[in-house]
Amino acid sequence: MSRRLYKSTLRKALLVILATWCFIDIVRFHFLRFSVPPVPNTTEVHTPRIFIASTHWNNEGILRNHWNKAVLQLVENLGPNNTFVSVYESGSWDNSKDALRKLEQELDHRGVGKKIVLDETTHEDEIAKPPGETGWINTPRGKQELRRIPYLSRLRNLSLAPLEELAEQDIFFDKILFLNDVVFSLSDVLTLLNTNNGQYAAACSLDFSRPPHYYDTFALRDSEGHEAVMSTWPYFRSSLSRTALKQGNAVPVTSCWNGYNKAAYDAMNGSAGELSLFRYLFRCWENRLRRWFTTDWFKIRVVRNRVKKWQGLSSSNSEVGVRCLINEMQVLAGNGWAHV
Repeated sequence: MSRRLYKSTLRKALLVILATWCFIDIVRFHFLRFSVPPVPNTTEVHTPRIFIASTHWNNEGILRNHWNKAVLQLVENLGPNNTFVSVYESGSWDNSKDALRKLEQELDHRGVGKKIVLDETTHEDEIAKPPGETGWINTPRGKQELRRIPYLSRLRNLSLAPLEELAEQDIFFDKILFLNDVVFSLSDVLTLLNTNNGQYAAACSLDFSRPPHYYDTFALRDSEGHEAVMSTWPYFRSSLSRTALKQGNAVPVTSCWNGYNKAAYDAMNGSAGELSLFRYLFRCWENRLRRWFTTDWFKIRVVRNRVKKWQGLSSSNSEVGVRCLINEMQVLAGNGWAHV
C-alpha cells in the first residue's frame, strides 16, 4: 500500500469513527430529551425538623431584595415549630445588620425559633490581632497572615452553636440547611432536601455567578475524587457522575459545597433534555477531549506529597479529607480575601 493510499484510508477511517461517535451522541441526545423526567416542583419536604444556618458579610442587597423573603417563605412552608434560624453576621460595612434586624422582627412575628448574631468585628480587626497558634501562615509576602478557610470555618461553627444549646433542652433536628448569599426559591430548597429521598451525608446544588460557568470550584469533587474537568455542563471527569447528570438523576460526588441559582442554571445550562443538539454535541466533545488530553494527577501528587511531609512532622498530624484539599492558599484581607 502506498503512503498516499495509507493516509487516505486512515483519514477515512477516522472520519467514520468520528461520524459514528457523533451519531451515537445524537441518539443519546434524543433519548435523553424524551426520557429525562422534569425536576418536580416540590412543595413538601419529608424531613420534619430543619436547622437553618447562615453567615453573612456585606450582603445587604441580596438580603433586602430576595433572601429575607425567601427564608420567611421557607419557614412558613416547613412550619415555625419545625425550624430554627441561626444567622451569624460580622464586620459588614453596608447595612446588612439593619436588613437582618428586619428579618429578626419578621421571624419573631411568626413565632420561629432563632438566633441572629450581629458582630461588629471587621476583617481589619481580625488581621490586626496577634497571630495565634492556629489559623495563621507565613506567606511569600514575608509576613504572618490569617488563613481565610479556617476563619470562615470558625464563623460557620458559630452559626451552628445553637445546636448544642438546643440539644441541652432536648430539641433536635433531622437536617442542617446552610443558606448563604445566594438566590433561591422555596421549590429549590425543598427539592434539595428531598434529594435521594432524604438519604445522603450531604447534598449540594450548583451556584452560578457568571452563567453558564458554575461558581464554586473550590470544594466540588466527582465520584472518583476529581475536580471538575470543565466549568460548564457536563462538568465531570467521572463517568458515574456524568451519566447521572445526563439522566437527570442526583449526581454522586465525594465532596461539595455549593449554593443554588436555579434561574441562571435553567437559562444557561438545563438538563441534557433541555440543551440544543449543537450545544449538547459541542459540550460532550469538549468534555471528552479534556478528559483524554488533560489530567489532575500532577495537582493531586503535589497535594499528597505535602500532606505526607506534614504528617511526618508529628504523629498527631492527620488528614482524612485529602481528596478535598486544593493546592491553593487564601488569606483574609481588609476588603475580603486574597490569593498568596
